Amino acid sequence: MVERPGLKNEEPYHGLRQQPYVGILPVLPGNQFVILRQYRPLLQAHTWEFPAGTVDRGCRPLPAARKELWEEAGLKASRWVRLGTFFPDTGRLAMVSHGYAAYCSRRGPRCWKHRGFQLRRVSWPELKSLIRRGQFRHQLHLGLLAALLVRQKDALS
Repeated sequence: MVERPGLKNEEPYHGLRQQPYVGILPVLPGNQFVILRQYRPLLQAHTWEFPAGTVDRGCRPLPAARKELWEEAGLKASRWVRLGTFFPDTGRLAMVSHGYAAYCSRRGPRCWKHRGFQLRRVSWPELKSLIRRGQFRHQLHLGLLAALLVRQKDALS
């Protein structure tokens, strides 16, 4: 828990300090992506999202991203593109989030399981449909996709 003094007679601000976060947008040949489904106890629901995790103390963001991609999706990338460093919630979280696009050469099957995660390979139109239907709605991960679109003109056309 973090407490900061308020401005000019305002109440103090409260938030949470957390380890840095890393999110990985796995890009496969043919502008396809890997998403994973897992149970999120705080939401009491399964969610579709990209691989992600926290950066352990003493670790740098890119090695942490490589580790998370392997642990959660069983994938290794041949090329990494840094999408940026972001603030997930400036009003409540004292943390930064590092985003990467991981270009993988292996396509993998359409659906598979890896270490307790259900993985799915989706095309750009399929991902857009999941977003529109509210089935892919992790805000930080939507930010990764937006960062890719902004940084790479015509990346998905």
